Amino acid sequence: MKKMTGRRIISLIIILAMAVTALAGCGSSKRKNKGVSLAQADSECRYKEVPSPLTDILKSADSGTGEESVDDLGDGRFNFVSVTTADGRYYVLYSDLESENNSYLCRFDEEGKNGQIFPVPVEEEGSVINFCVLPDDNIVVLTSLYDLDKDVFNWQLCDYVPEEKEEAKLKEVWKKTVSTEEDFFASSMVAAEKEIYIQTDSDLRIYDSSDGSEKKKIELPGSFYGNACKSPQGTILLAGTGDKGVVAYSYDPGTDKLQKTQFESKDIFIADAIASGCGDYDFFLASDDSVYGFRLDNPAPVRVLDCLASDLEVETISAFASLSAKTAVMICNDMDGETVASLFHKAEDDGQGQKTALSLACTYAGSDLRKAILNFNKSSDRYRVVLQEYPYDDEGNSTLTMEIASGNIPDMICISSEMPVESFAAKGLFEDLEPMFQADEELSRKEYLNNVLDAFRIDGKMYYITPSFNVIGLIGKKKDFGDTKGVTTAQIEKMMKERSLDYEMVMGVSSRDSMLAWVLYCALEEYVDWEKGTCSFNSESFINLLKFCARFPKKINYDNINWTQYEAAMREGRQLVRDGYLFSFSGYMQERYGYVGEEITFMGYPGDGENGPVVQSDLAVAISENSDYPEGCWEFLRSFYLDDYQQSVEYAFPISRKALLKMADKAMNPPVHTYEDENGETISEPETNSVYISDKEIKLPVPGQEDIDTVLNIIDSLDTKVSIDSKISDIINEESGAFFAGQKSAEETADIIQSRVKVYISETK
Repeated sequence: MKKMTGRRIISLIIILAMAVTALAGCGSSKRKNKGVSLAQADSECRYKEVPSPLTDILKSADSGTGEESVDDLGDGRFNFVSVTTADGRYYVLYSDLESENNSYLCRFDEEGKNGQIFPVPVEEEGSVINFCVLPDDNIVVLTSLYDLDKDVFNWQLCDYVPEEKEEAKLKEVWKKTVSTEEDFFASSMVAAEKEIYIQTDSDLRIYDSSDGSEKKKIELPGSFYGNACKSPQGTILLAGTGDKGVVAYSYDPGTDKLQKTQFESKDIFIADAIASGCGDYDFFLASDDSVYGFRLDNPAPVRVLDCLASDLEVETISAFASLSAKTAVMICNDMDGETVASLFHKAEDDGQGQKTALSLACTYAGSDLRKAILNFNKSSDRYRVVLQEYPYDDEGNSTLTMEIASGNIPDMICISSEMPVESFAAKGLFEDLEPMFQADEELSRKEYLNNVLDAFRIDGKMYYITPSFNVIGLIGKKKDFGDTKGVTTAQIEKMMKERSLDYEMVMGVSSRDSMLAWVLYCALEEYVDWEKGTCSFNSESFINLLKFCARFPKKINYDNINWTQYEAAMREGRQLVRDGYLFSFSGYMQERYGYVGEEITFMGYPGDGENGPVVQSDLAVAISENSDYPEGCWEFLRSFYLDDYQQSVEYAFPISRKALLKMADKAMNPPVHTYEDENGETISEPETNSVYISDKEIKLPVPGQEDIDTVLNIIDSLDTKVSIDSKISDIINEESGAFFAGQKSAEETADIIQSRVKVYISETK
């Protein structure tokens, strides 16, 4: 799941409220078996990698020592810049750091045959920025070169004709300087019959393809982010995202007008790559690891290629081109951060469509979850997990929650702490995983953090897996708070008075609404006992909390915040506590030796003084009680508790104690960096992190055993999870507003909240 850094208002929970009341009518009738049809639909977007000249290029990255060549910045030997199509062939522009020439253009046909590699002529210190292919197969390259004497950038268009005599080379036809602007940036290039179109940050520039002379400039539409491309009919398009989703502007050369087409694409966010169309589609848009086809006469996009369905370890697609519905070339970033380029063919019937599909719904699927799905789909001969991803926004959360509430539940649900899990569990919507977990002989032999597992149980039952987690709380100086587990609002206010601290800085940047929301996010279980079906919002603790939050600013003007001063506030004594969010040992080091600069106490949010830090699931997946295949779902979910997954967790704490201790050992023994200093002496030192406070670098030490033990003790003390129920949040937001406005007392407000929440809990149970 995506990381949550610092305090934020939990706005997503508001849209869940209306779904909870609909739960009363949910039944537990089994849904119809949709497994085979889902798997077949999944197969419609499957592609497989096939050999091509790109395969040979990447193989040559092996330096002969078994290690890939990298540059000084750690990047790979090859940098694939862009890809396009022309005359039935693919063209890929790339650079080779180990080559004297550096820049090359590779072209080949749809079958990956008849490959040719052309060195691209470029002056020393110059760079190849982009290219396009003219209808006569000439290649036009845009280069950039800084002229030190004149202090200008020379942006040049160079027209070449490919020659294939004794060796493949590009023969220059003409060269034209098209700009000396420092910020001239060509995000895309496309060729028409007689023109070359270059899109910059501000306009679409049109050049004569016969000599490179500029013909005109067309200003880009406002709130548009995208690239120039071309439809199969030859229409020049500006395609990308606007303020309402995916949009395309068709350029009319007769009037120089741009005709707008808006698409129904709320579930598609940032366009990572935009490509010219072919076949049935006017253009393609790549978002994350999928490619969508768009038609100007149809507002609905169509997913045409899905890397996850294709069992490809792709994180994002940075460039894409297609000659037909059966082939494509992609430049991708894989899940390990490496850049690769490959030719793909539409997968024929490989039997994947005949597997039983297990549907998994979520609003965001990170690389860890995607890798797990890929590994399972490759290894299982019976099942196939099909991801149904909803938008990671209010509407996506609302849609998924409403479907759960209506009983239209997938086999598995990737849930978060924002969902009203207790309400869902009380209605019997989730399968109890405890019997499967306990009966699994392989898992029973492993040691897990039982206190963390217990924190996530509901009524003693395991309704979802929790293979990794984060820790949330407050960080204060140990000399101020000692070994306290939690604090009360009275303690905070007393210390504020003694030190003349104000509410605008005492607990960081926070308004009264966000403070109340955040405390309840981390301490709701102090006021609600789901197992007993009781609540205590009329307690002295909650009344004091309301009064405490009321003293914070009504609103925060983030534009006026001096973040440099804010970062130094803890060290300088102007801030009493700061939000603590631990997902690694390095996170602790950052707080202890960076932002605080002395021994720290990690404690719970203000309440009765008994609530300590809380645990937040980094990944949580439940099995629907409606699923026809609970055994198949468990076969997938159990893999998250095995060593392969547990020891791969990086940006959260693993639930396996063995994996956690291995993570600790790795933190104490980082890689050693060897370099030569200014005196020519070889220096070896461990790689460490730094933080910057008031524009000064503070280098963090390597964790010692005492640091590791401190973090392990924090983890072993956890017994409560973050908790949100949208209905309760709505009740508190509605009633606290009247108190904050001075219309009711804190006591009156607390009594009303207590009454309303008590009724709700009784209905939920």
